[in-house]
Amino acid sequence: MSDAPSADNFLRWGRVRSIVLNDFLYLDGVELSQLDDGQLRLGLPINSTVSIDLRTSWATNNAPHRALPKPREAPRTNFPVAWTDTKRGVFFSWADHHTFLDFSPTGLWMFKTDGADGGSWTDETSSNANPDFFKQLHSPVLGAAVTINDTIGLYLGGYVNACTELGRTDTMYIPGMVAFNMSDRTWYSGIVGFSPFGDASLLGSRAEYIPSYGPSGLVIVLGGTQSYPFFDFRTLEPSPFSILSPRKRTSK
Repeated sequence: MSDAPSADNFLRWGRVRSIVLNDFLYLDGVELSQLDDGQLRLGLPINSTVSIDLRTSWATNNAPHRALPKPREAPRTNFPVAWTDTKRGVFFSWADHHTFLDFSPTGLWMFKTDGADGGSWTDETSSNANPDFFKQLHSPVLGAAVTINDTIGLYLGGYVNACTELGRTDTMYIPGMVAFNMSDRTWYSGIVGFSPFGDASLLGSRAEYIPSYGPSGLVIVLGGTQSYPFFDFRTLEPSPFSILSPRKRTSK
C-alpha cells in the first residue's frame, strides 16, 4: 500500500478536503482506492496529506504529487474543516468524521507549508486561548466552512454521531455556527442570535466569502438542507440555489 501510488495503480480519492495555498494544492482527509500488487484496495484511509504542484501544466495521469506523512497521533478523518491563512502559508483542521476504527482525539491541528511541495503538522490544541470553552464544542461534520481575510474561520451547522464523537449513541444536528480567530486562537459559538439561521442547522451547504462586497465583505451560503437539532428526515428542508440565504422555517 502507498499513500502516493503511481498513475497505473491509482483509482480515486474519496471524502477529501482540498486546500490551495499559494502555488500548491493540498488534499487532506483522504480515503484512497488503489491497486496493490494487482489486488483491489477500496476506500482505505491514509495518514498523509497529499500536495500537488500547480506551477506547471500536467495531465490527470501524471500530476506531480507527494505524500506528506502526518504524526502518528494525528487523527485520520474524512471531510475535515480547513481554515486557511495564505499569508502565513498555513491551514487549520478541526471537526470531522473519523475513519473506520480510528477514534483518536480530533483537537485543533495546523499544517504549515515549507514554501515548496512539503510541510508539516503540529497539534495546536493546547494553544487555544479559551480551552475550557473549546472542550465544550461538538465536533460536527458536513457543515459549511469558510475563511475570512486569513483571520477568522467560520463553521455553520453540521451534525454529530458515533463517527464524530466517541461514546455518542444518537445523531444530532448542530444549530448556529462556530467562529475561530486564527490570530489570537479564540473560539466563539452561538445558536440563536449568533447565527443568521436561528436555531435551525445546515447540512451539506457551501459557504463562500466575497471580500469586495461592502465594507467588510460578505459570506453567502449555497445549497444544502436545513433541519432542527434532532435527527429526523421529516424536518429536512432543501435550500434551492435560487436563493442565497435560506428562508426562515415556518411551523405547520
